[in-house]
Amino acid sequence: MSSATAPDDTTKERTPGKGTGAVNGRRRRRIEAVIATVSAVLMGGATASPAAADPTEGPLPVPFSIQAGVLAALDPLTPPPGANNWECTPSPERPRPVVLVNPTFTIQALAWQAGAPLLSNAGYCVFTFNHGNVTPDPRFPAQAVGDIPEAAHTLADMVDRVLAATGAREVDLVGHSQGGGLLPDYYLTQLGGAEKVHTKVGISPSTGTTLSTFAWFRSLIPVIGPHVYGSIEDTTPALIQQVYDSEIARQVYPEGASGVPGVEMYAVISEYD
Repeated sequence: MSSATAPDDTTKERTPGKGTGAVNGRRRRRIEAVIATVSAVLMGGATASPAAADPTEGPLPVPFSIQAGVLAALDPLTPPPGANNWECTPSPERPRPVVLVNPTFTIQALAWQAGAPLLSNAGYCVFTFNHGNVTPDPRFPAQAVGDIPEAAHTLADMVDRVLAATGAREVDLVGHSQGGGLLPDYYLTQLGGAEKVHTKVGISPSTGTTLSTFAWFRSLIPVIGPHVYGSIEDTTPALIQQVYDSEIARQVYPEGASGVPGVEMYAVISEYD
């Protein structure tokens, strides 16, 4: 598995006295840097020529504000701008459609409000979906916490639908956290997804976590720790399934996180992830 490090200027953001406008500008530049890295990976390492149009300039608007994400969360069933155009035909320059996989606790529009239109502006056929909803309400704004194997089947159905609609032979997967780690890796290794995926890009992929050390509470706090841990597993199984020693994690990564034969795999990370 290859890794690509996105440019990071978090240190600059921590400099006092810069104001909201400067912070928003730096946030935008970091998001642009991550998406540019993802785009370059999907293009096989190619970079845009100086004359190429800036995908942040349109035709679709590319919002880099928290407000845009919050507003998007109010309608979880609506995909982000640029996504799920089922009439989209891949071009020779962008021959594979891109399926975006959102991270834990999010929905398609919230996770990809900037990424989907930017990739669409760059010429990709882009598709998003929701998964892991533990409530009966499809509009519930906090999703991607349900059973990961079940979510992987949802991803498999989405990939099949995208391939049928676009006529492509393979897709590229781009995901963040759970959506770039255990979930797509379960699909690739356990459901035969490797035959339908050319490239997987994980942005800070979750391939085994301690849940910010919470996993240690199982043994450090007798009785109460295992009880709380089990309650979380019952209500939001995806959280516990991402823990490094869960049954699902050990099934997908029996020898630790590694590559999948036949699939180009990349991780986009920074030193602060």
